[in-house]
Amino acid sequence: MFMNTINIKLAVLLSSVALFGAGCGSTTKTVAVPPGGVYVSKDGGQNWLQMSKFKGGLDITKVAPYKVVFDPYNTAKLYMAGGPSGLLHFDNALVEWDQVKTPAQSVLGVAVHPRNQNILFIFGNSVTDPLRYKIWKSFDDGKNWVELYVDPVVQTGGIFNKKIAPGIITAMEVDPTRPEILLTGSNSGALLVSSDGGATWSNAHSFSYGIAGVRVAPATGQWYVLLVNGQIYSSSDAGKSFDVVEIKSGDTTAKSLLAIQFVSEGNLTKNILAGTDRGIFNSIDNGKKWSVVPLPVSEKQSVSINAIAAGVGKTVYAGANYVLYTSLDGGVKWKVYQFPLTNAIRFLLTDPRDANTVYAVFNPA
Repeated sequence: MFMNTINIKLAVLLSSVALFGAGCGSTTKTVAVPPGGVYVSKDGGQNWLQMSKFKGGLDITKVAPYKVVFDPYNTAKLYMAGGPSGLLHFDNALVEWDQVKTPAQSVLGVAVHPRNQNILFIFGNSVTDPLRYKIWKSFDDGKNWVELYVDPVVQTGGIFNKKIAPGIITAMEVDPTRPEILLTGSNSGALLVSSDGGATWSNAHSFSYGIAGVRVAPATGQWYVLLVNGQIYSSSDAGKSFDVVEIKSGDTTAKSLLAIQFVSEGNLTKNILAGTDRGIFNSIDNGKKWSVVPLPVSEKQSVSINAIAAGVGKTVYAGANYVLYTSLDGGVKWKVYQFPLTNAIRFLLTDPRDANTVYAVFNPA
């Protein structure tokens, strides 16, 4: 059945220490809040509306979100790569989600062309060949799809136990500064690049470990590659060379990068915010040096920030489990809210035109 849209008012945690136990939050009324799904706040995180209604009489609260992106020309519309649930699309006018028909058996990533909202990219494994991972492109908002790339088989094992297995695409990103460039990472460590919208491909770099994620700074075009072993590399020359990025400040070193946010001002990257297993770090020189952004927690407490977003001006949102941190001054002062859920925030997104509008996307319980 449909899950009704509900209004949640989050309670500010008055203590200077963020408490993760039960009983620290409250709601405006007693409601059965289903785990998972997407929530939107129009007032900077104080009140939330759940966006779980799905066309046809279901809801999306059990969908695992692999990636969620805005329609660049209408930020009230969202696309979600929902794994086995496929590609989901939210239309604010209808106030519901529907499924976009694709050739994929499971959709693990989605991207929208930054200058043409009708051009979509997805990747995942196909219905006709579920062991092969592919990238598809649509020129008409998901009505028809063209296959761009098939991950080749890779050879594993030694001389006496060679095995041939299909490669797995693990990351995909459209360069927002040059949208004809498409970056793809795989579990074999290959970073593949297309400079013509996916028509042809070349191997830009081979890493020693599989690639967990790829991001491109929207102002500078600098590439960032996260490996499965936790290492981060960056390139400022379109993949010709890569440098190791160490997120460290004093005696505090992050072992895992969980989220990254590029804060731009005009055509410049003003700073980079990194959500890590050791809290939030900030860099003002494209990742060469970092400083710790203090959170209102005990000095002995280490908070893993697995979602982070920055809005217009100095607004910053960060998620740790089901706790939301909000700052209006770039991280100097924080308010702490707690959702009445038991599952964790997976993504945070802010409307680039309105810093008070923020979306929280949850993992299913």
